[in-house]
Amino acid sequence: MDESPDRGRRILVWVASIALAVIFLSEGAAKFPERRMWVGIFEQIGFGQWFRIFTGVVEVGGAVLLLIPATRRWGAVLLACTMIGALLVHVFVMGVSPPTIGVVLLLVALVAIGVDSRRRPNQSRSSAKVPV
Repeated sequence: MDESPDRGRRILVWVASIALAVIFLSEGAAKFPERRMWVGIFEQIGFGQWFRIFTGVVEVGGAVLLLIPATRRWGAVLLACTMIGALLVHVFVMGVSPPTIGVVLLLVALVAIGVDSRRRPNQSRSSAKVPV
């Protein structure tokens, strides 16, 4: 019976990882075509359109990493860094607005997944029998 809270947490992490992967796959892929909204936002940021493409690649790549248990932590870290950058852009360039709340919520979810994924390998190593 001790495993039911752990099982529930694993299910929650999977559901959250899948949901976040869908969000970042969608948002990342949307940055590749020259859509007026994203072109305008990245012009406002001032890094140029190469940064729009780079951000799309990072978001799509991070989403894929979230779906693989062995790389989930690195996907969460990569995407959390992206969300920190987005938060800084919202605060210092574009101005805080309702979408800023979404950025913060995504960041919190990514940190939670990253922390859980970091904890999990240590637990499995301590219970695994290593031949001597």
